[in-house]
Parts: sequence; C-alpha cells; structure tokens
Amino acid sequence: MGEIERAVDLLEAALDRAPEFVEALQAMEAMLAKARSWPRLDAAYQKMIARLGTKPETLAQRAALWRAVGELRAHRLKDKAGALQAYETGAALMPDDAAAQEALADAAITPSPSA
Repeated sequence: MGEIERAVDLLEAALDRAPEFVEALQAMEAMLAKARSWPRLDAAYQKMIARLGTKPETLAQRAALWRAVGELRAHRLKDKAGALQAYETGAALMPDDAAAQEALADAAITPSPSA
C-alpha cells in the first residue's frame, strides 16, 4: 500500500494548495476505494470539508461531501451513529435538498446491525 499512500499524500498536498481541484479528490476517492482503505477515505473527506471552509459558495459541495461521509460510514465502516451524524450535518446545510433529507430519514429509521 506504499505507492497508494504516497499518491494520496501528493493528492492531499495538491488539494491543500487548490481545494477546487476536484479531479484530485476524485482520483483519491478511486484509489482509496480500490484499496478498500475506508478509514483513510473518511479522513480525506473530512479534510476536504475543512478545506472548503464555511463560504456560502461551497455549501452544496460541503453538503455532498457530508452525504458521501454518511454513505461511507453506513455501508463500509458500519458506523450507524457516525453515518447519522454526517447525514444530519449535510441535511442541515441544505434543508431544501430532498435527497439530503431523504438520506437522513433513511439513516434514522434503519436499524443498527446489532439490532
């Protein structure tokens, strides 16, 4: 996994300099998903959200990233509480986004794996 880690580090550095470099995030997502490095992908999403700050023009992108975090946590990391928190954050950013609200509702009513 050394080569992937190095590539991800380089892509992270590129995103630190230019958060609008969407292709770098997409490449990183693809590499980490192929390697099934779910915790690292979760961290990469959160770092990307932080890079975007709180500017109004990044609202939709941040909401989409939070939904991706929710999906990752729900389906790959099997972290229902973490997924619900991510969906709540994304839905709060976009209260008029039906897809965000639906994802939140689905997460809230889906039973925990241990149930």
